[in-house]
Amino acid sequence: SLFSVPYHLTTIEAVRQIHSILKSDGVVIFNLGSALTGDSGRFFQAEFATYRAVFPDVLVFQVNAKRAPEELQNLIIVARKTDSPAAAPADPQIAELLSHRADTAALRAGAPAAFPAAEISNQAILTDDLAPVEYFNSLAQRNYRPGQ
Repeated sequence: SLFSVPYHLTTIEAVRQIHSILKSDGVVIFNLGSALTGDSGRFFQAEFATYRAVFPDVLVFQVNAKRAPEELQNLIIVARKTDSPAAAPADPQIAELLSHRADTAALRAGAPAAFPAAEISNQAILTDDLAPVEYFNSLAQRNYRPGQ
């Protein structure tokens, strides 16, 4: 379900465990429903901060790149164990999908425009002791409109 997330898989302890079992060039892909910004984006912002605390390279893709950052949408987090440049895909369909990448440099830097600094840099990392995933998703539910 869009708003039902197993919180124990979102914490820094889980992310560290995932990191530890990956090969040196390993990748983890995490799908979530969230906005990028605003109250509806608090779960994404916390999860992004959590993955950035463990992985050197974290990318975010909007499944529908036409969605505004404050809209609830399908997001894909891709965390790479290495930050070395990835080869460009030969397949044009894959290249097109990769063009949906959100500006994670802006997210990391807390850039203005779409990704205000306060929303990312002040976001607490999710832990086994504090992972308010249900609370964050309740904020998104409040703004959710089926058929958007």
